[in-house]
Amino acid sequence: MIDNTLEALELDKRLNDVQKKQPHSDKKPDISKYEDAVAELPNGSFVAMFDIGDQIIIERYATCISTCPWLDTRTYTVLDINDDNGDIHLWHDESRLRFMGNYITGPTGGDVYKRALVKPKSARRRKIATNES
Repeated sequence: MIDNTLEALELDKRLNDVQKKQPHSDKKPDISKYEDAVAELPNGSFVAMFDIGDQIIIERYATCISTCPWLDTRTYTVLDINDDNGDIHLWHDESRLRFMGNYITGPTGGDVYKRALVKPKSARRRKIATNES
């Protein structure tokens, strides 16, 4: 048991050293302008704020490492939603692969779920100059 703990600590230290030498977090996109895709209700349960066919952005972190480094941020199309357990089936256009996520355990584990649509800014009315003499 102690050997496993020491190995895990050593691996964690090595991963932290690698991350310091080759940080890729400067490539991390800013997704703060997007709406949350998951809402937490007062009773502690979670609700998906997206439907089948919508696109969502998932920002993943390696929570098994003490520094929780950012892994990637990808946009997926939602293929199926299981409201009973939170499982969602996803499609990633770039890689042409299916993925699976969970809108309950994902955000509680540190991942960020956002809707890919940005609310349009309210249209500003332009003043029309009139030449009244």
